[in-house]
Amino acid sequence: MPSFIERFAAHRAARTAATAESSANSHWDALLRDASGQIFRVPSDADVAACRRVADAYRPILDGYGIPHEEFFGGSIKDQDAAAIYAIVRERRPRRAYQVGTFVGYSALVIASALRENGEGVVVCCDPEIPHRTFINPVDVARDMARELGLEEHVRFERGWHAVPIGDDFSQSFSREIPVRGPDALRTLGEVEFAFVDGDHSLSATICDLMLIQQHLAVGGVAVFHDVKSWPSVAHALHAFRSDIYFYREGTRAFFDFDAFDGPDGLVAIERRKAVCKPLLCLRVVAPDGRPIVQAEVALPERSFSARTGRDGRVFYFGDANEATRLRVASPGFEPADDALGVCTAGDYAERTVRLAPRT
Repeated sequence: MPSFIERFAAHRAARTAATAESSANSHWDALLRDASGQIFRVPSDADVAACRRVADAYRPILDGYGIPHEEFFGGSIKDQDAAAIYAIVRERRPRRAYQVGTFVGYSALVIASALRENGEGVVVCCDPEIPHRTFINPVDVARDMARELGLEEHVRFERGWHAVPIGDDFSQSFSREIPVRGPDALRTLGEVEFAFVDGDHSLSATICDLMLIQQHLAVGGVAVFHDVKSWPSVAHALHAFRSDIYFYREGTRAFFDFDAFDGPDGLVAIERRKAVCKPLLCLRVVAPDGRPIVQAEVALPERSFSARTGRDGRVFYFGDANEATRLRVASPGFEPADDALGVCTAGDYAERTVRLAPRT
């Protein structure tokens, strides 16, 4: 009977073959055709040499695990794509970087090497660390290599799913054992200035990865996706995102620039041009004892806004307001309130609690 690893390899091969037989990658063609040319640059000889040093350092480590060198590089990012990633990190000089999918860590250590050359920065890598290709946990190799190259200060490995455990049946088998770590890891890291996404390549997983990453991408930050040319599903997800709209008014391209690098497997980068303005004001009306007041009338006359509180005593205003904005609140049996709002949304979230005194 075939071993688990043999069955796993056969499953992956069948899946790859099915992808290769799918329709031509028209979404990649469109992304490449419309690329801005403003994010990627042609890697220099120094960029290529830096990546080659990382790749060559793997040989003794891979020999220790009994992994053929050519098998490892067949499943990892190729030299040209790696050099393009290295070049971006050297040029953009991010302090906070994030990666989805680690495998044996070649791309992660290319990023970490660039961060070390920059003199600062850390890349946090999120991976479920499940059986992959020829051995049990490929991230063990990544950890060994980080120590070997002295890069532990610039790379950190988190075990967990990035967004959701979407994928093949092997991935689903681990869905209960392994937590989703991406949201917490990104909140802890703060706004990300560079991200590299090379996780599960299904359409659903790529969309989930993308939507979580873009929420934490700083203005001027860049997220790069791998295998866009070689996996039509990845190209489909990015093309759909590029064609999307926000709030029925502005398209994704008003907020993001798109570029492509026509390397062996294809890279697409998105750069956040500006923040998505999502002001929200929460107004809560309560009695002196903190009990919510239902059906209280709340108005911002200068904003032509009026509403009645719900069962939790709250109303929401979807717009910007500042400290001087007039606020009026009234409810039967209570003294009305009429004063300045006292808080400012400034394109973000703000809240104000109004306590109404009983009418005497």
